Amino acid sequence: MAVVVVVAGAIVGGTVAFFNDTETSTGNIFTAGSVDMTVDSFGATYNGNDVDNASWAAKNLTDEKFFTIQDLKPADIYNRSISVHVASNPAWLCIGKKNLNDQENGINESEDDAGDVTASVGELSQNVHVLVWKEIIPDLVHQTNEPILINSFFDVFTDLPLRDSTTGNGPTDPIQTELLAMSLCGGNHVIAPGGLHGGTVSCDGSGMGDNSQTDSLLADLVIYGEQYRNNLDFECADVDLDTE
Repeated sequence: MAVVVVVAGAIVGGTVAFFNDTETSTGNIFTAGSVDMTVDSFGATYNGNDVDNASWAAKNLTDEKFFTIQDLKPADIYNRSISVHVASNPAWLCIGKKNLNDQENGINESEDDAGDVTASVGELSQNVHVLVWKEIIPDLVHQTNEPILINSFFDVFTDLPLRDSTTGNGPTDPIQTELLAMSLCGGNHVIAPGGLHGGTVSCDGSGMGDNSQTDSLLADLVIYGEQYRNNLDFECADVDLDTE
C-alpha cells in the first residue's frame, strides 16, 4: 500500500527537511553453529574373548584404535562396540577409511606357491572382511532386529553411509546415541538366516588365501559427520575422506 500527499504552494530557495525517525537494534549476536562428534567404546572381543583395556569414555579421538590385530589367521574375528554422539545439531554420518597401507613384507614360500608376485603391495585388505551393524543393545551379538549397514571387503570399503539422504533413516539427532558394532573377519562374514536382518554372525576363513601370509595392513578408520539442516540431499558418496 502507498500513500501520496499533495501539498499546494511554492518554495523558492532553501532546502526541505523531511520528518524522519531511526530505530536501532544494537549488539545483535550471530553465533555460528557446529557439528561436533565424540566417540566412545563399550569394549571389544577377539575370537569371543574380551580384549583388555578396550573401552573408553566419549571423547574426540586421538590415538584410540578400533582394531589392533598382530597375528591374523583365517577365521579370526574381532568385534568392536562403539557409539557416536553428535552435539548441538542433527548430522548425516558416513564411515570409511583413508591412508590405506597394504604391505607385502616379502614373499614367503606359501605366497610364492599361491602365485603372489606383488613384492611391494600386500593382499591383506582383499582378505579382511568388514561388517557393521546398528546395535539395539551394545552386546556385540548381532540380533535379527539389528540392520546391517556395511558388508564389504576392506579394500573396497570407502565412504559408505551410516545415515545420508539415500539410507532412509534420517540424520542423527543430538539427543540420540548411534550404537554400532564393527567386525573384522579373516575371510568372509557369514550371517545366519533369520528374522528381518539375519541372525548370528560368524567368520568363514576358507576364502583367506595364502597370498596374504606375512602381509600387514594399516589404515585410518574415519567417521564423518556433516550438517543436516539446509543439506537435505547429502550423500556420503560425494565425500572424499582422503581430503577431510
